[in-house]
Amino acid sequence: TWVGVTLNEQGCVISLDIETHFFRGKLAPSVGELLELVELRAKPDWLSNASPVTGLTGTIPTEIGNLSKLEILDFGNNLIVGEVPDEVFNLDKLTYLNIGNKGWEGIPYFAVNPNISNLNNLTYLNLYNIQVPNSGDVFSEIISLNNLLTLNLGSMGLTGNIPSEISNLSNLESFYVYNNSLSGELPLELGELDNLVNVSLANNNFSGCYENTFYDLCSQLNEGQGTNSRISDGNNFDATWEDFCNNGTGSCGGIIWPGDFNTDGIADIQDLLYWG
Repeated sequence: TWVGVTLNEQGCVISLDIETHFFRGKLAPSVGELLELVELRAKPDWLSNASPVTGLTGTIPTEIGNLSKLEILDFGNNLIVGEVPDEVFNLDKLTYLNIGNKGWEGIPYFAVNPNISNLNNLTYLNLYNIQVPNSGDVFSEIISLNNLLTLNLGSMGLTGNIPSEISNLSNLESFYVYNNSLSGELPLELGELDNLVNVSLANNNFSGCYENTFYDLCSQLNEGQGTNSRISDGNNFDATWEDFCNNGTGSCGGIIWPGDFNTDGIADIQDLLYWG
């Protein structure tokens, strides 16, 4: 057997994992002949903060579109250049797609292809630090991927707002849009994502007040996630995130009074019913 290669009972390759190999070079078009492949990973080896000493270079071959059974595609932090081929967006069994890049020798060019909606089985999508032609259009197609649990759009040069349709991603647990040029107020629907526990909104141009729907996030987020450095730092909100959580400063509805569990501005019997 070969290290990093897993076969099924029929002797067909179902998993190819080259993250432990001393490999540096292009992915051959012949990878498209591995028709039973379910998992394809290529993780580079790194020396400190220098560029990787191993990993994929060149472009992603279009033949990857032949891998109709592929569920996991992980090319994160390699040295891939050029455009992500349209064929990737026809792999409708994908649940995990990582083409995020630290951006050493080249950064993939990601066209927000309308066919990305074909990937409706995705639970993990990482596009960190890759180039997009229309930085304000990224959300328009991604918000249709309502099975997503993790979405990383950090450092992509994104502009515009987070749309209210973010509510479509009701299963989202981790949401990262740090180091972009997003602006405007945060949509109240972001605070209604009941499963959200990890978030990073820092270093954008967000402004304004915090909707009262965000109050639940103060206790909902994982430890270390609900901090100024993760949310309000590098933005222009009316108050820091921690001040909002601690005393309601910067709330769109004014101060949230103790006992006002349904955040309607009044502490009354309705709050007891809301609390259950």
